[in-house]
Amino acid sequence: MRCDGHLLMPAVRRQMYDEEESLKTWKLPLKIVLPLVIGGILCLTAFAIRQRVQYLRMLDRDDWNINFFEIDFIVQRFVGWLVGNLTAP
Repeated sequence: MRCDGHLLMPAVRRQMYDEEESLKTWKLPLKIVLPLVIGGILCLTAFAIRQRVQYLRMLDRDDWNINFFEIDFIVQRFVGWLVGNLTAP
């Protein structure tokens, strides 16, 4: 079949294809959002790995390890000060 000298079947197929493509409005937002989400996940993963490495290095340095004999116990002085204030008029 022809219309104005053109075959109808290719025109119908082209129109159907254009209609299907116009219904795919999700493609553009997906092309924009997907790289952002992947980039965010990669950044969070890199941050978590970096934090873990820093944590392990800190444990290896023994900066957190405090010698027991370097600790000053001042609890007795504080308790004496507290009792002294309670007995004052």
